[in-house]
Amino acid sequence: MALGQFALATSSYLYTPSSGAVVNYFFVFNYQTAFFLIGLFLLVMGNGFFKPNISSMVGLLYQEGDNKRDSAFTIFYMGINLSALIAPIIIGGLGDIGNPADFMYGFFAAGCGMILGLTIFILGRKKYLVDPDG
Repeated sequence: MALGQFALATSSYLYTPSSGAVVNYFFVFNYQTAFFLIGLFLLVMGNGFFKPNISSMVGLLYQEGDNKRDSAFTIFYMGINLSALIAPIIIGGLGDIGNPADFMYGFFAAGCGMILGLTIFILGRKKYLVDPDG
């Protein structure tokens, strides 16, 4: 997903405003379009791999019927909701500064945030990811 965000940032970096002339063809393929499509593909694939796996991992942290398991899912979903509240404010502030191509900063910040999350996951996996028996 981070690679998808960086590809979208590259696509917006390559953005050039049109002259306002009417174009006779429907789809123009260039480097900007290629990075855009690659970025969307990587985001879709990354989200498809991420969502089912992260929910399974949270479920495997505790045994079936353990009260901590319900609390873990509550914390997990509260983190998702809190991120959904904060991210548009940060990304919108970075990406809406007047120039139409400046939304690349929003995509870049999202990619950096995903790399930070991946780093925290990798560094903490030995401490927190264990089998249900401990």
